[in-house]
Amino acid sequence: MVSQAARAEEAPPVGVAIAVGVATALVPLAVGSMIVAGAETDRSRNGGLLLAMNGLALAPVMTHLIEGERGRGLVFGAVPFAAMVAMAALMLDRPQVINDLGFPSVRLPFGAILIVAVLASGGGIADGFLAGERWRKRVNVMPVALPGGGGIVIGGSL
Repeated sequence: MVSQAARAEEAPPVGVAIAVGVATALVPLAVGSMIVAGAETDRSRNGGLLLAMNGLALAPVMTHLIEGERGRGLVFGAVPFAAMVAMAALMLDRPQVINDLGFPSVRLPFGAILIVAVLASGGGIADGFLAGERWRKRVNVMPVALPGGGGIVIGGSL
């Protein structure tokens, strides 16, 4: 197991993080879409839609967790998560939401929520591309103990 200090010295695995983030978004989206397309009940269709929304909400979180940026992952995951909650509320209000998409009162909020979720999730994953640059620009502060005293060493881009 790698210690937290040793991990901080290594550049984040940006490629792996992006791949995991994209897979986290696309696999539930594909599976959920297949469930929606093949389901015979509103409950099953709504479950497939929520599965797809869950993947979109988790994707930026997974990307940033792998890169060691937990706080950033939570920030970028908040908007798609809120969209997922909004979609669940829409489904509670209109259980036949997928069948009722011909009505503007359902189609507009459904489309807006879905667009927000996709764009926010994609934006969170895309932000992961910059993790390497953020890592290179970090400031390191390290205490130093010497026989005649000690001090602090500061390095990085200030």
